[in-house]
Amino acid sequence: MKYDSFALFDKDEILLEMAGRGMTKYLPRTEDAGWTFTKESVEKALDISTQKGFVETTAWLLDYKNRKIGFGKA
Repeated sequence: MKYDSFALFDKDEILLEMAGRGMTKYLPRTEDAGWTFTKESVEKALDISTQKGFVETTAWLLDYKNRKIGFGKA
């Protein structure tokens, strides 16, 4: 994930795609690579993973939101 070729991709779109496919095991790798996601994209990803029933993905996203964005932050 640390390859420069990934720098050109829209990381928020990749997050949404991973949430929609339940690709939980790759989410920590994106964070380890230094990727950050907007509050809006995390909210959308949470909606997608919840609707599709991806419990592990939803749990990881909630944890990410708590650690990086905060539940009460605007």
